[in-house]
Amino acid sequence: MPVTITVLCYITEHRKNSANSLFITDSSGVIRSRSLDSLLKIFLKGFYLQDTSKELNFPSYDIEDVVIVMGKFRTVEYINEKDEKAPTLKIILNDLVHLNIKPENLPEFPILVNMTAVVEEPPTIGDDITMTVTMHDHVDQAFVQIPMKCYYSATAPHLTRITEFIKKDSVLYINGELIFTLMWENIIEEMCEY
Repeated sequence: MPVTITVLCYITEHRKNSANSLFITDSSGVIRSRSLDSLLKIFLKGFYLQDTSKELNFPSYDIEDVVIVMGKFRTVEYINEKDEKAPTLKIILNDLVHLNIKPENLPEFPILVNMTAVVEEPPTIGDDITMTVTMHDHVDQAFVQIPMKCYYSATAPHLTRITEFIKKDSVLYINGELIFTLMWENIIEEMCEY
């Protein structure tokens, strides 16, 4: 099922390799999300055609660029500067937009997702409506399943009318802000609309 993530990031590392008819870029960067207390490191992978007679799929970028990136994603772990395992995002680029922003002025920006997901548990209705969903996709030559919790306001009239019809195994189109939590399971939580 399709999934796309959009983030604003500052590129901190960038490498380009060639293979067959492609240039492959491996990069890392940082993002400032409204939901995080500190910067989040992310990893980016991009594929460019080497044939210069054909237009590139998306603009090139380099170290110290501030860009909005869009693409498929998965969660991965890496060892941070404190030698601790930390969750992060690996994004396979679909598109990229350069911004004229100085790195020291990197603004907070939501981590936005558009995706389809399967409902694992029917919604729980309280002050907010909560439900557990799983995103399924093929990313980076792997079948990826990411469990998430979706929250939305019980007073949102355009959502509450259909909440009672959502059952286990329903497939929903979801868009909203992705929020990382540092619980034991490193579950990703998301504010969602469908």
